[in-house]
Amino acid sequence: MDRFKVHWMIYLTKKDKNDINVVITVVEQNASHRIESCFHDDMTQYHLADIYTLYWSDFLKQPETYLPARVFKAVNQTLACRTPKLGTRVYRCPDCERTKVVHHSCKNRFCPRCGYTETQAWADRLMTKIAPIRHHHVTFTLSEGLLPIAMRFPNAICNALFSAASWVLKDWFEYKHQLIPGIVAVLHTAGFALKKHIHLHVLVTGGGVKNGRWHELQRNYLTRIDHFRKKFRWRFEHDLLLALQRGELGSMSEHELKQLFLQLNQQQWVVAVQKGMYKPEHVVRYIGRYIKRAPLSEYKIKSIDDGTIRFECKDYRNSVGGKPAAVVVSLTAHEFLKRLLVHVPLEGFHTVRYYGAYHGSQKSARPMEQFEWRELQLLKTGTDPLMCPYCQTEMVYCGMEFPEVQYAKTG
Repeated sequence: MDRFKVHWMIYLTKKDKNDINVVITVVEQNASHRIESCFHDDMTQYHLADIYTLYWSDFLKQPETYLPARVFKAVNQTLACRTPKLGTRVYRCPDCERTKVVHHSCKNRFCPRCGYTETQAWADRLMTKIAPIRHHHVTFTLSEGLLPIAMRFPNAICNALFSAASWVLKDWFEYKHQLIPGIVAVLHTAGFALKKHIHLHVLVTGGGVKNGRWHELQRNYLTRIDHFRKKFRWRFEHDLLLALQRGELGSMSEHELKQLFLQLNQQQWVVAVQKGMYKPEHVVRYIGRYIKRAPLSEYKIKSIDDGTIRFECKDYRNSVGGKPAAVVVSLTAHEFLKRLLVHVPLEGFHTVRYYGAYHGSQKSARPMEQFEWRELQLLKTGTDPLMCPYCQTEMVYCGMEFPEVQYAKTG
C-alpha cells in the first residue's frame, strides 16, 4: 500500500460531458497506475470550508462573544471533510488497474456538503409516511424580545417553542373536531442575511384520526389566526415558567420573567397559516432544507475575496407577486462568521419533532448514517462509483489509509 500513500492534493475544476464539476485528487503512484476522479461535486463555486480556511484564524483573534465547543467542532470537521485528514479508501479495477481514492466525509450536522443527501432522503421518507389528506403549513415565530434569553438559554427557549406550538394545534383539533392531527415541526433559527430569527415550520394535517381512521375536514380552513396567536403566546409563557421552575433559565427570577412577559404581551405574536394542499412535497423539502446542514446553501455564495463575503438570500419583506425578492448581501468576513456560527445546533438537540398521529412514525425509518458511500453516490448520481467506466468491472477494495499523527512529547 506504500505506492498509494497520499502525498499532495490538487483541486481542479473542469466541465465534463455532463456539465458537472469534477474534483480530481492527485496522489503519488507508480507510472503504470492511472487515477480516476474520486467523487462528483455539485455546481458550487465556493464552499464554507474555503471561507473557514481564509478567515477562521483571524476571526478567533477578535471574538466578541464566547464560542462553545460545538462551534470549534463544526468548523474543524467541515475543514477536514473529504480530505486525507479523515482517512482515504483505495479501490482498484482488477482488469485495467485503474485506481480510485475516496476521502471520508465528516457527517457533522453543520456541514453543508454532508447534509444535502441526508436532507433529501429525510424528505423522501416523510412523503411516504404522511396521510393521504390535505396538509397545512403553519409557522410559529418567537418574539424578538425573547432573542437575548434565547442566546443564553437556547435549549429551554426552543423546547418551549416546540411544546407550545404542538399543544396549540392538538388542543384546537381535540376541542373543535375531537380528532388527533398529524404534526411535523421543524426548527429554523436563521432569517434574512443569516440574522437570528427563531421560528417553527409545522406541517399539520387538515384532519385527524378518530377511532383508528383518518377523517378529513370538509373545509380547506383551520381557524382564525388571532385564535392561534393568543393561544400560542399564553402556552409559551406557561411552558417557559415551568422551565424557570426546573432551573433551566439560570439565575433569572420569576419576577423578571413576568415583567418581560408584560412587555411581550403588548406585541403581536406572529403565526401564519397557509391553505391546505394535497401534495405538500414542496413544503416538506422547504422546511427540511437546513435540518442537517448550515443555514446557507453554498451555491448562493457569490464571492469570498478581499475580506468580504457576498451571498444571495431571499428578502421576504419585499415580495413581488407573492414571491420573495432575491438580493445579494455583502458582509465582512468577521460579521459573516459571527452570524453564521450562532446557528450551529446544540449537541443532541432534536430540530425535527413529530406529534399527534405522526408521533413515533419515524422510529422505524432507516437512518441515512447506515447507508454506505456507494449507496449514497448511487442515490445522488444514478451511477455506480465502484464500476470501472472503461472495463465495466467492479473495483476491488484495497485498503484504508490515515495520515500520520505526531504526538507532542510530555515530561
